[in-house]
Amino acid sequence: MSQSALPIDAKRPADLTRIDKVLGCWRNDFIGKTPDDPQGKPIQAEYTTRWILAGQLLEAHETNLLTNVSNYWLLGRGDGGNGKDYRFWHFTGE
Repeated sequence: MSQSALPIDAKRPADLTRIDKVLGCWRNDFIGKTPDDPQGKPIQAEYTTRWILAGQLLEAHETNLLTNVSNYWLLGRGDGGNGKDYRFWHFTGE
C-alpha cells in the first residue's frame, strides 16, 4: 500500500521555496577531502530529494556509487525564523 504525499502547505515560509531548486534526482562527482586526507578520494553520489510533511522538510536518499553506502538526510528551517538558517540531519548506512 502506498501513501500519497501531503500537498504543499500554501502558508509555508517563502524562504523554503529557495530549496525547490534541488528537488528531483541528481548525480554528483567530486573529490571528498578531509584534514586527515588532504588529497581526497573520488566520490560519485546519486540523490533523490522530495518535500515531506507538507513542504516543511526536504528528504533525501543518497547512494555513494563507489562504496554502495546509502545515506538519508533531512533539511528544514532553523529556529531563527529569518530565512537564513536551516537544520540538517544526516543518517548513514555505514
